Amino acid sequence: MLNCYACARTYIRIVFGDVSRGSSKPLQNITFHGGRCPRRSYAAAVTAARQGEDSAKHVSPPTLEQRRGAVAKGVQFKRESLEQELRYLRDPLKLAENTVSLLRQHEHQKALEILRVASRDTACTVSWNHVIDYNMASGRVTAAIKAYNEMKKRAQPPDAHTYTILLRGLAWHTEYLQSFQRALSIYHSMSAENSPVKPSIIHTNAVLKVCARAGEIDSLFDIAAKLPVRGKGAPDNFTFTTILNAIRTAGWNGGKDLRFEDKEQYAARRQRAVLQGRRMWDDIIGRWRRGDIMIDEEVVCAMGRLLLLGYMPQDFDDILSLVEQTMAIPRQVSRINNSARKSYSSATEALLSAPTSADIGTDHVVQENNSVPSAALSTNHTDYDDPSTTPGSEFDALPPSESTVISYARPGRNTLSLLVDACIRLHEPRAAHEYWSLLTAPPPHPNIDPDSENFHMYLRLLRMNRASRSAAGLVDEMVNNNAVRVQAKTFRIAMSACVRDDKNPRVTATALKLLRTMINTLEEPDLKSCEMFLEVMRTGGGNDRNWKVLKQALKELGPCVGNLKSLLAYGRIGSEEGRENVRAVSTPDEPFAGGGSEPDVDGTLDSDGSIHPSRRPAYLKSSTSETGRINDEGRMEVKSFASKMIGAYDKVLVVAGEEMSGIERQECMEERAALAAWVTRIGGKVVRNKKMASRRPAPAKGGVRKGEGGGDDGRGW
Repeated sequence: MLNCYACARTYIRIVFGDVSRGSSKPLQNITFHGGRCPRRSYAAAVTAARQGEDSAKHVSPPTLEQRRGAVAKGVQFKRESLEQELRYLRDPLKLAENTVSLLRQHEHQKALEILRVASRDTACTVSWNHVIDYNMASGRVTAAIKAYNEMKKRAQPPDAHTYTILLRGLAWHTEYLQSFQRALSIYHSMSAENSPVKPSIIHTNAVLKVCARAGEIDSLFDIAAKLPVRGKGAPDNFTFTTILNAIRTAGWNGGKDLRFEDKEQYAARRQRAVLQGRRMWDDIIGRWRRGDIMIDEEVVCAMGRLLLLGYMPQDFDDILSLVEQTMAIPRQVSRINNSARKSYSSATEALLSAPTSADIGTDHVVQENNSVPSAALSTNHTDYDDPSTTPGSEFDALPPSESTVISYARPGRNTLSLLVDACIRLHEPRAAHEYWSLLTAPPPHPNIDPDSENFHMYLRLLRMNRASRSAAGLVDEMVNNNAVRVQAKTFRIAMSACVRDDKNPRVTATALKLLRTMINTLEEPDLKSCEMFLEVMRTGGGNDRNWKVLKQALKELGPCVGNLKSLLAYGRIGSEEGRENVRAVSTPDEPFAGGGSEPDVDGTLDSDGSIHPSRRPAYLKSSTSETGRINDEGRMEVKSFASKMIGAYDKVLVVAGEEMSGIERQECMEERAALAAWVTRIGGKVVRNKKMASRRPAPAKGGVRKGEGGGDDGRGW
């Protein structure tokens, strides 16, 4: 068979494959019978070649062992290249720096392969910690747990920071189904006798946070009860902050059987949470007086927010005593059981009505007509182990002998909002003004720089006090402050103050000022604010029959209507569709078609053209599709506002009568007709969208498992 060179080459190809691929050298050192290669005719050579080709067609595919061998060769080649790179990373510090550099470039798979090779002869626990931290920050909880287990299998012992990263990451991602069980398993493994790393208070605080976010209050108290009173592992201020926040969350949200609770049971549960926090505060103050722990603003505000869950005025009044006890800020009003306080409170309540949920805000729950459930009344504050305990005694100020040697907490923005909120619930606007002036005063006072939430809480106080002019002045201060973010709810709260101040004859001028400020500040008008502005101009200040004021209000709302039309037609500027529509309808010589102003005149757009989240108004936030267009829900809101404007036009035409000239009446009727036609088109568009939606097939079900999110948020990298 091997009589010639062609036959030998064909046979070798069949058995061993095309070995000559990539090499042009002929086969050498092949011996034949007779010492030389015999000649062969052309016909015989062609026949043998055809037989070889037919045999090659029937060669079986490579087996599983052959494929595994090929993969092993590739891995071996990759490992060799990694070993070449590891020659310069023998130092654990250099290896950790290289790992961080790879993770910042999102090459986590390569970093993991390098660590697998380096773990044979290098101590690289720090590098493994970086990989675990990256996976936790990216939302890959399962990958982080696998890296932790692989780290131990490769003889890289975890250190204290490894457990801190794991427990902290599990606290971040409580939506992961096994986060609570994993955290308890890791924490209990550290407490074993053969564990080289014993749990510290840092690990305890991390696992307590996991329990708090998972709603496992019983496990939280079980772990906290085993902590020593003093010494190593004793609770600190972060421990008590976590526990107080967990109690407040459990009292507010309840447990699994919340749907079976009635109003009385819900009130009793909240009051029990307040009572439990009061008992714990006695222990906290005792440790603070002995110098075992430090009191900071976080633990003080955690206790204050817990007191806000109560229904009794004593709970709100104790917040002022709490701040005085821990921050040395004197009370701006007497205690609630003082005779001077009673006379002042009665005079205040005579001037002010009880705040409703609209006065304080949607994020607070206030009983209507100051009604307190009977379950809350039955749980009084004298229900302590010591019958001689008086309500609020746990918040008494320190005696002068101790106040000179104790370090007080420093107040901040959270404290400012807490005090204003407590004064709102106590109907003490004067005390709130004094607290605001004291805390925002320059040194030697705290000199707090208020943020948006502080301003919004103060606006709620002004709304409760019907101080519309002061609210407008505060909005101007927020607009001029570059560090404060002005939102749609800023103007909504201020405009609602004008609605409450409807007896003031100058309220229309204040509302007009707020509307102009909103048009010049926000990129999109807030519909709720515009509706309240229209209501103020219709009935505020005794202008129920003044058609000229209402006609001026409709004229001022013209730019808002134009902006809404552009928003419905072209979408938002930040969306790709909106930018294409703007480029299609706008020219360099004419203003932006969205409502009379150039795009991005106030820096609301990012470098990629999208609207910056900090400047995006809350109006219609949930009513916007991914393409930037307003959906049917938002269209119905716009339609409702436009219908109210049509009603205002009708009132102007009816009330004016003969006082309005013919030209003005004709203009008013034309504007009303155009607005009515626009409303009709909006309604037709909504109906067509509903018909099209009913014809579309249902979307396919599917998604990503919890805790297995693939998106990298780059937190910490």
